[in-house]
Amino acid sequence: MASLAQTVERLAADQAGTVARRQLLAEGVGRASVNRALNGGRLLQVHRGVYRVPGAPTDDRQHLWAALLLAGDGAVVSHGSAARLWRFQAVEPCPITVTIPHRRTIVGDGGPIIHRSRQLDEADRSTRSGLPVTSPARTIVDLAGAYSRARLRKLVEEAHFDGTVRYSEVGQAMLRLARPGRTGARLLGELLDEFTGGRELEQSALETLLAELLERADVGP
Repeated sequence: MASLAQTVERLAADQAGTVARRQLLAEGVGRASVNRALNGGRLLQVHRGVYRVPGAPTDDRQHLWAALLLAGDGAVVSHGSAARLWRFQAVEPCPITVTIPHRRTIVGDGGPIIHRSRQLDEADRSTRSGLPVTSPARTIVDLAGAYSRARLRKLVEEAHFDGTVRYSEVGQAMLRLARPGRTGARLLGELLDEFTGGRELEQSALETLLAELLERADVGP
């Protein structure tokens, strides 16, 4: 049977001092060993089935890792939490937020916000400070439905001018993710058209978006 102490040390080293129960069991640690560690204070529960090592720094990175471990395989830091990782100054304060593939179902524990997405492609995934996170372009598309025009404008301009993600990349992500009912898409398209004058996209971002949505909704001319 695997050593609890050694397994926790190895896993927690890459996860800001956190570890999931399922990870320990998968490594061959016995359930009784995990329970004894919890009862003895050698592991401290953060979320259901997610623990932290006593003495590890309790900082934002640890909170994000704990949320990812709660959400499980395929989870990424997203929305406002992702914007903070990308150091966008225009981001609003928000609870820790992660996104998981739509095929998975999870019951939260009242802690982090967990979104489910039907489309979470490799192009939407990145890594920041060792954490799986939505790409800058996907992050902006996700936030478009929650932000006012003024704040979204500031966010998109900031990301473009600091070199994090170009207008054209945001536009491509918006069109790839377009679907009927996606909030904020029209506003984002309008802003991209305003910023670029259509120069960085093959045609008007808003016109392209509307055409995509009509096609996906199977609406004829």
